[in-house]
Amino acid sequence: MLDNMGKSTRYEFPKIKEILEQSEEEWLKVAHEECIALVMLISPKATIENSPIYKNCYEAYVKQRIHDLYDFCIEGKKVKRKIKKAHKHEVALNQSQPLKEPPKNEHQEKPSLKDASIPKGYYLQVEAFLNTPSKDFLQTLKNFPYQIEKKDSLMHYFLALTKSKKKP
Repeated sequence: MLDNMGKSTRYEFPKIKEILEQSEEEWLKVAHEECIALVMLISPKATIENSPIYKNCYEAYVKQRIHDLYDFCIEGKKVKRKIKKAHKHEVALNQSQPLKEPPKNEHQEKPSLKDASIPKGYYLQVEAFLNTPSKDFLQTLKNFPYQIEKKDSLMHYFLALTKSKKKP
């Protein structure tokens, strides 16, 4: 019976089969005694060998036992999945923790108003780019005094207009 149980379902229950094999005789004895008691309650004069009550009782008992074991295995699989999921989550957390990042270079040259080559005055923003602008734009920009600022992940390009706010 236990050998067929493993074949009749798509699940492997090696641990449960081992436990059942250890207690198979005890389980069969209990099922037999309960079915005999049922036959004696329903028809005390009937013999057990030919009794359909005994046969139906025993089959129902076996089916219920298999159903209970199946439910137990499903619960075991759910617990196993939860454990795997928790382990994956823990591994992901460990991997996502940043290692010590090397210090960023703060000595990068950034054009500013303090540079001598850029004239001081008022500037007008002409463009803002997320990525590097075209070569034509940069070539044209080099013909004028300009300033570049990085704000909000955008590179803002400013042209120097005048030394005061008054229009020329």
